[in-house]
Amino acid sequence: MSNINVLRVVTLSDAEMKALSLLCFQALRDDPGSAALLDGNLSLGEGYFELMIRATLLEGYLLAVKNDAGEIVSVGAWFAPGTALFATEAQRALGLQRFFSKLSPQGRDWYKTTYPNIIKSTLEGLFSEHEGSHRWWCSLLCTDNRAQNKGYGTAIVNYVCDLAKKNDELIALACTTTENVAKYTAMGMRERGKTTVPHPHTPSFDIHVMTREN
Repeated sequence: MSNINVLRVVTLSDAEMKALSLLCFQALRDDPGSAALLDGNLSLGEGYFELMIRATLLEGYLLAVKNDAGEIVSVGAWFAPGTALFATEAQRALGLQRFFSKLSPQGRDWYKTTYPNIIKSTLEGLFSEHEGSHRWWCSLLCTDNRAQNKGYGTAIVNYVCDLAKKNDELIALACTTTENVAKYTAMGMRERGKTTVPHPHTPSFDIHVMTREN
């Protein structure tokens, strides 16, 4: 994997944005967490992932691996300590309210209140105050279904670990399946804990919190 080049993406053309949003949706459409975030409406998927990507370009680290044709085949949306996805008005102004308007009232309340409260209480129980303020968080990590098992995701994780190591920080993410727990464990991460998340319109799902310390 030493020859895999990870780059930080700072801008995308309209065509690149459309292709990357579709890649993310196709890679994660069967994830139970995605179904919940979309209130069970998969037609919102590409638009939601585009919103995540735009927010990451604005205030996070959009990291990618490209193929020989220059197309992104693996992507990670990471936020450095002190930042988070949709945590600022500048990020939310990219279209989060428009997305909320397409959810049911129950789905919107779940996204804005129930889900963040569960995540907040779970993370507070798993991380010390110091760790919480020195934690890189991955909001999205996926690879084109046609480019799986080539070490691209691992290369992105290692890249962020090197960034975190400079300031004695750690990296963390949440995943929803035991299959992904095994994949992240193989990348040198460990499971700190898990919790079950209910949803009014989609099946309940487990969130596994994974970390890697330097």
